[in-house]
Amino acid sequence: SYCTQSSLLSEIRFMPEFPTCQVCNGSGLLLSEVCPLCDGDPSFSYDIQDKGCNPVPIFILAGQSNCVGRGVPEDVSSDLAERIAQRVRICFDLERHRPEEAHTASWESLTPGCQVNPQFGEHFGPEISLADTLLLSMANTAELCFAKFAMGSSSLVIGRDGGDPEWDPDGGHVNALIKFLQEQCALLGRPAYFAGMFWNQGNSDLKVKQSDGSADKYTDRLVTLLTRVRSELKHLHRGLPFVACHVRKGSKPKTTQQINAAIAKAWEQLDQAMCIPIPDGATLAR
Repeated sequence: SYCTQSSLLSEIRFMPEFPTCQVCNGSGLLLSEVCPLCDGDPSFSYDIQDKGCNPVPIFILAGQSNCVGRGVPEDVSSDLAERIAQRVRICFDLERHRPEEAHTASWESLTPGCQVNPQFGEHFGPEISLADTLLLSMANTAELCFAKFAMGSSSLVIGRDGGDPEWDPDGGHVNALIKFLQEQCALLGRPAYFAGMFWNQGNSDLKVKQSDGSADKYTDRLVTLLTRVRSELKHLHRGLPFVACHVRKGSKPKTTQQINAAIAKAWEQLDQAMCIPIPDGATLAR
């Protein structure tokens, strides 16, 4: 079974009876670029047995400190916060590798202050601005959801204190990610599908180098990680588009060149993938 509550997930089917792609809503575009799910063909669609209910798109947010985020809730305008809270829900499993900072929640309205680190208080990551953008590009979607799983100061390659890296594709934390996504999809309480995955790297892997093979190891592990997620959740998506973001550290782009090259190399090896490069952090590369 791909879910702990298979009775709910058994409602989901992929059949050609919805008239449009459920990610880009028939526009063939996502974030101003060709939609990576339908590849510009808006006739692509999902269907469920209950034809009176559109499945809810769930976007996976995963990664390290840049995914966890340290956004200050007071910096978000009340209009934006209210608009997002009305149409976007989130579940999260954060900082599980640090018991003193771990915080989790099942589905609730996405607000700037809904994530509370026991040590540092309320915070948010990329989900606020991402929700605002997706709501505009998916205007016909009544509701969208984020499933967020992130660990600050974690790594794909460089383990700490002689230990294994937290994002080892076959490791315990990735096993927990898969279980979290399966359970939360069922707990949503209505038909849903995974519409895409966003990866936000932090600074922990900035030391990867082409010269010692660690950059290639990073690329291989990121590809393997996504391949496993796609495989484990194969009944809950069709392709699972992937968007990876480059890292920006202060004013020294030299310190991020090799990790960003490794990220770019990973998405080049994947189908239905995009990369958001620096310097502007907004332009999508295909």
